[in-house]
Amino acid sequence: MELFIGEHGEAIIYGIIGAMVVTLICVVCADKWKGVTPSYRSSASHTNREFMDATVGKYPVIETDEALYVDKGDSFDYRDYIKAKDCDGKDISSSLKVYGKYNVSESGIYRLKCVATADNNLSAVRYVNVVVE
Repeated sequence: MELFIGEHGEAIIYGIIGAMVVTLICVVCADKWKGVTPSYRSSASHTNREFMDATVGKYPVIETDEALYVDKGDSFDYRDYIKAKDCDGKDISSSLKVYGKYNVSESGIYRLKCVATADNNLSAVRYVNVVVE
């Protein structure tokens, strides 16, 4: 222990002093950070707020499990397990686009990206893992 302190004691002291200086600066300047932080970071812009209010509850929904389990060698079609509906409950599974590859003849975990776009041009994205065992 004495050897360690003898070789690294100076660095440890400077580290402690540095941490104390940073803490002191933070305590002294705590109320001044609000004046430095731009206001656009703390609230939504006017046009963004309008968009958010206009689209509440209007996005499509992708219905599936987080993971789809498939036995190795079995046939598998993701369309049987992944469905999409618009905000009114109308089936829009035909507009569902799925990106990614899977191989049922090889064990592994494959990630699929599902994108559903409703008639109002709003989209939903959901990731699904296909687990081949």
